[in-house]
Amino acid sequence: MKIRSLFFALMLIVACAGMAQAKASLATRYVEALMTNDTETLSSLLAGNYCHISANGHIQDKDHFIANLKQHKLTVNHLKFFNDRVSSYGNTKVVTGNAQVKASYESGTSGKAEGLVRFTMVIEKGKQGEKIVLFQLTPVVPSAQCPDGNCQIK
Repeated sequence: MKIRSLFFALMLIVACAGMAQAKASLATRYVEALMTNDTETLSSLLAGNYCHISANGHIQDKDHFIANLKQHKLTVNHLKFFNDRVSSYGNTKVVTGNAQVKASYESGTSGKAEGLVRFTMVIEKGKQGEKIVLFQLTPVVPSAQCPDGNCQIK
C-alpha cells in the first residue's frame, strides 16, 4: 500500500512538473517581451506584415515598432490582459479583451497610455507556426453602468 501511495505521489509530481513547463501562450510571451523590451523575442513572435495600432491611434509596421522599442521611443512599463476571448477562424485566431496598460512614447509628440483599454490581437498560423499579425489598443471610457467596457456582450 505504501509503495502504491508513493508511486501515485511521484506520478502526480511528474505530471505537475510537466504542466509547469508547458509553453506560455503567444499573447503571454508577447506581453512579457514588451515589458522587458526583449526585441529579439518580439521579432520572432511577430509576422513580417505585423501592424501595431497604439492607444493614440498611431500605426506602425513591424520594423518601425521594433526600432522604436530598441531606441526607447516606446516603453511599456505594465500590460496585463484580462477578460480575454479567443475566436478561431481556420488558421486565424482573434483574441479580444481588456488590459491595464502603462506606457510612454515619443513619436513627434510625446505621450503616454495609462489605464483601462480594450485590445485586439490577430494571430495567424503558417509554415513558421503562430505569428502575431495585428495588435490594437483602444482606450475605454468607464461609466457607472459600464465600468470595464464589457456591458453588452455574453
